[in-house]
Amino acid sequence: MTTPNTYRQGTDASTTVDGTRTSGSIILRSFELGEVEACLETVVVPGDLPSWVDALSQACEVEGVALRNEITTNHANHLVQLLAADMDQAQHAAQLQVEDAEILRLYDVFEGRVRRLGDRADLAGTREDKFNEGIRSIVDEGLGLVIRVRKQERALSTWLSEAFQRDTGVGD
Repeated sequence: MTTPNTYRQGTDASTTVDGTRTSGSIILRSFELGEVEACLETVVVPGDLPSWVDALSQACEVEGVALRNEITTNHANHLVQLLAADMDQAQHAAQLQVEDAEILRLYDVFEGRVRRLGDRADLAGTREDKFNEGIRSIVDEGLGLVIRVRKQERALSTWLSEAFQRDTGVGD
Protein backbone atom coordinates (compact mmCIF):
# COMPACT_ATOMS: atom_id res chain seq x y z
CA MET A 1 0.00 0.00 0.00
CA THR A 2 1.23 3.48 -0.77
CA THR A 3 2.51 5.36 2.22
CA PRO A 4 2.25 9.13 1.72
CA ASN A 5 4.65 11.56 3.33
CA THR A 6 3.37 13.30 6.41
CA TYR A 7 4.62 16.60 7.74
CA ARG A 8 4.31 17.52 11.37
CA GLN A 9 6.21 19.82 13.65
CA GLY A 10 8.62 18.13 15.98
CA THR A 11 12.10 18.36 17.41
CA ASP A 12 13.35 14.80 17.16
CA ALA A 13 16.11 13.92 14.67
CA SER A 14 15.81 10.15 14.47
CA THR A 15 13.67 7.30 13.21
CA THR A 16 10.45 6.64 15.13
CA VAL A 17 8.84 3.29 15.90
CA ASP A 18 6.55 3.47 12.83
CA GLY A 19 9.49 4.10 10.46
CA THR A 20 8.95 7.83 10.25
CA ARG A 21 12.22 9.74 9.81
CA THR A 22 12.69 13.21 11.16
CA SER A 23 14.78 16.02 9.79
CA GLY A 24 15.04 19.09 12.00
CA SER A 25 11.48 20.28 12.47
CA ILE A 26 10.19 18.25 9.50
CA ILE A 27 9.01 14.69 9.98
CA LEU A 28 9.06 12.60 6.81
CA ARG A 29 7.37 9.31 6.11
CA SER A 30 9.04 7.69 3.12
CA PHE A 31 6.98 7.13 0.01
CA GLU A 32 6.93 3.54 -1.23
CA LEU A 33 5.54 1.60 -4.18
CA GLY A 34 4.33 -1.16 -1.86
CA GLU A 35 1.49 -2.57 -3.96
CA VAL A 36 3.58 -2.57 -7.14
CA GLU A 37 6.38 -4.29 -5.23
CA ALA A 38 3.99 -6.91 -3.80
CA CYS A 39 2.64 -7.70 -7.29
CA LEU A 40 6.13 -7.99 -8.74
CA GLU A 41 7.19 -10.36 -5.97
CA THR A 42 4.17 -12.59 -6.52
CA VAL A 43 4.90 -15.73 -8.53
CA VAL A 44 2.83 -15.99 -11.71
CA VAL A 45 1.07 -19.36 -11.56
CA PRO A 46 0.17 -20.93 -14.93
CA GLY A 47 -3.29 -19.78 -15.89
CA ASP A 48 -3.09 -16.65 -13.73
CA LEU A 49 -1.18 -14.37 -16.10
CA PRO A 50 -4.18 -12.16 -16.98
CA SER A 51 -5.16 -11.66 -13.32
CA TRP A 52 -1.54 -11.01 -12.30
CA VAL A 53 -1.16 -8.39 -15.04
CA ASP A 54 -4.50 -6.80 -14.06
CA ALA A 55 -3.39 -6.54 -10.42
CA LEU A 56 -0.04 -5.08 -11.46
CA SER A 57 -1.72 -2.62 -13.85
CA GLN A 58 -4.09 -1.40 -11.16
CA ALA A 59 -1.26 -1.00 -8.65
CA CYS A 60 0.82 0.88 -11.25
CA GLU A 61 -2.04 3.23 -12.02
CA VAL A 62 -2.87 4.06 -8.40
CA GLU A 63 0.69 4.31 -7.17
CA GLY A 64 1.78 6.14 -10.32
CA VAL A 65 -0.60 8.97 -9.48
CA ALA A 66 0.75 9.03 -5.92
CA LEU A 67 4.37 8.92 -7.14
CA ARG A 68 3.84 11.81 -9.54
CA ASN A 69 2.20 13.84 -6.76
CA GLU A 70 4.96 12.93 -4.33
CA ILE A 71 7.68 14.12 -6.68
CA THR A 72 5.99 17.17 -8.17
CA THR A 73 4.59 18.48 -4.90
CA ASN A 74 6.35 17.09 -1.83
CA HIS A 75 9.84 16.67 -3.28
CA ALA A 76 9.66 20.12 -4.85
CA ASN A 77 8.69 21.62 -1.48
CA HIS A 78 11.48 19.74 0.28
CA LEU A 79 14.03 20.94 -2.25
CA VAL A 80 12.95 24.54 -1.58
CA GLN A 81 13.35 23.89 2.17
CA LEU A 82 16.73 22.26 1.57
CA LEU A 83 18.04 25.30 -0.30
CA ALA A 84 16.49 27.73 2.17
CA ALA A 85 18.25 25.97 5.04
CA ASP A 86 21.62 25.57 3.35
CA MET A 87 22.58 26.98 -0.05
CA ASP A 88 25.71 24.80 0.08
CA GLN A 89 23.34 21.93 -0.72
CA ALA A 90 22.57 23.32 -4.20
CA GLN A 91 24.54 20.60 -5.97
CA HIS A 92 22.68 17.89 -4.05
CA ALA A 93 19.34 19.56 -4.72
CA ALA A 94 20.14 19.62 -8.44
CA GLN A 95 21.08 15.92 -8.36
CA LEU A 96 17.84 15.11 -6.55
CA GLN A 97 15.83 17.04 -9.17
CA VAL A 98 17.54 15.17 -12.01
CA GLU A 99 16.86 11.83 -10.33
CA ASP A 100 13.22 12.76 -9.69
CA ALA A 101 12.77 13.52 -13.41
CA GLU A 102 14.45 10.26 -14.38
CA ILE A 103 12.28 8.26 -11.97
CA LEU A 104 9.13 9.78 -13.48
CA ARG A 105 10.37 9.00 -17.00
CA LEU A 106 11.25 5.41 -16.10
CA TYR A 107 7.93 4.91 -14.34
CA ASP A 108 6.06 6.03 -17.46
CA VAL A 109 8.07 3.56 -19.57
CA PHE A 110 7.42 0.79 -17.03
CA GLU A 111 3.67 1.50 -16.97
CA GLY A 112 3.60 1.35 -20.76
CA ARG A 113 5.31 -2.03 -20.76
CA VAL A 114 2.82 -3.37 -18.21
CA ARG A 115 -0.10 -2.08 -20.32
CA ARG A 116 1.28 -3.74 -23.45
CA LEU A 117 1.76 -7.01 -21.59
CA GLY A 118 -1.84 -6.71 -20.38
CA ASP A 119 -3.05 -6.27 -23.95
CA ARG A 120 -1.35 -9.53 -24.93
CA ALA A 121 -1.93 -11.52 -21.72
CA ASP A 122 -5.57 -12.28 -22.51
CA LEU A 123 -4.45 -13.85 -25.78
CA ALA A 124 -1.89 -16.10 -24.10
CA GLY A 125 -4.26 -18.94 -23.27
CA THR A 126 -2.21 -22.11 -22.93
CA ARG A 127 0.89 -20.43 -24.37
CA GLU A 128 1.80 -18.44 -21.25
CA ASP A 129 5.29 -19.94 -21.28
CA LYS A 130 6.04 -17.67 -24.27
CA PHE A 131 5.61 -14.71 -21.89
CA ASN A 132 8.13 -15.89 -19.27
CA GLU A 133 11.04 -13.79 -20.55
CA GLY A 134 8.87 -10.67 -20.81
CA ILE A 135 7.50 -11.23 -17.33
CA ARG A 136 11.01 -11.67 -15.90
CA SER A 137 12.11 -8.49 -17.63
CA ILE A 138 9.15 -6.49 -16.29
CA VAL A 139 9.67 -7.88 -12.78
CA ASP A 140 13.38 -6.98 -12.82
CA GLU A 141 12.70 -3.52 -14.25
CA GLY A 142 9.91 -2.86 -11.75
CA LEU A 143 11.84 -4.02 -8.71
CA GLY A 144 14.79 -1.90 -9.83
CA LEU A 145 12.45 1.08 -10.02
CA VAL A 146 11.04 0.34 -6.54
CA ILE A 147 14.59 0.33 -5.15
CA ARG A 148 15.45 3.52 -7.03
CA VAL A 149 12.43 5.30 -5.51
CA ARG A 150 13.42 4.03 -2.07
CA LYS A 151 17.01 5.27 -2.55
CA GLN A 152 15.72 8.67 -3.69
CA GLU A 153 13.53 8.99 -0.61
CA ARG A 154 16.52 8.13 1.59
CA ALA A 155 18.76 10.61 -0.25
CA LEU A 156 16.21 13.42 0.11
CA SER A 157 15.83 12.66 3.81
CA THR A 158 19.60 12.54 4.30
CA TRP A 159 20.30 15.87 2.59
CA LEU A 160 17.43 17.57 4.41
CA SER A 161 18.80 16.29 7.69
CA GLU A 162 22.28 17.44 6.73
CA ALA A 163 21.01 20.91 5.83
CA PHE A 164 19.19 21.39 9.12
CA GLN A 165 21.60 19.68 11.51
CA ARG A 166 25.00 20.15 9.92
CA ASP A 167 27.83 21.47 12.02
CA THR A 168 28.90 24.63 10.20
CA GLY A 169 32.01 25.05 12.34
CA VAL A 170 30.71 28.10 14.20
CA GLY A 171 31.43 27.86 17.91
CA ASP A 172 28.72 27.90 20.55
